[in-house]
Amino acid sequence: MKTSETVYKWKQGKVKIKLKINEENYHMKLGFYYLPLSQKVNEEQMDQYHDKSLQIFPIRKDEKPEMIPLLQF
Repeated sequence: MKTSETVYKWKQGKVKIKLKINEENYHMKLGFYYLPLSQKVNEEQMDQYHDKSLQIFPIRKDEKPEMIPLLQF
């Protein structure tokens, strides 16, 4: 079931404001994001989940990937 949601975004300096409104039940979500901090948190979360995720090809962050041969199906 797809809900109809309207999203409004504003940016003022280093702060991003986001308002989501669900048009069906009028529930709202308001978020304030301090961009320098949110970017750092996102990078830390990505590093944390990267170590736990399933990896099909051995590609590491900040490393050039090795040549992977073409797979024939």
